[in-house]
Amino acid sequence: MARRLPELTIVLDHAGGPLGVGSYPSPHSDHNSIHRRAWRDGLARLAELPNVMLKIGGFGMPIMGFSFNTGKTPPNSQHLADAIAPDVDACIERFTPSRCMLESNFPVDKGSISYGVLWNAYHRLTASWEPGRNATPCFTTRLHGSTGYPLVPDLTNRAVKEPCPQVQQQDRSKPT
Repeated sequence: MARRLPELTIVLDHAGGPLGVGSYPSPHSDHNSIHRRAWRDGLARLAELPNVMLKIGGFGMPIMGFSFNTGKTPPNSQHLADAIAPDVDACIERFTPSRCMLESNFPVDKGSISYGVLWNAYHRLTASWEPGRNATPCFTTRLHGSTGYPLVPDLTNRAVKEPCPQVQQQDRSKPT
């Protein structure tokens, strides 16, 4: 469809759905499993199509295989950032920041992670990005203009490398 309708903007949701359950079991500590490599290869093929954009998120869903919903305590933002960093990096490297948007996937994800923890994790992931990898367009202009999605916080230009103060107090809270 993306090839046949190049004027149509297509937004791929949930990071293209790297599955980690069922017939695709893969502990997410093994980001080099055959299934993860196939997912990255598929992302690369889709990224060749300039009218395909990517929403990065949905990592709290059990189908993604992280098992955040089964732990004794929910993850804090550092644990979440560490766990999803290889997937976020794979998305950004293939689609570039100008064709990506971070998503919250709430309320679905709230069974595994809290909203504050998620955005603090995203902040941790983007705070150290170098200027050449500045993701400001992906958080604001590009997808907002293409899809009508509301703007999401621009967390990439913050000088500090600490969690976002607006949601920092929620970082240790349990998902509700």
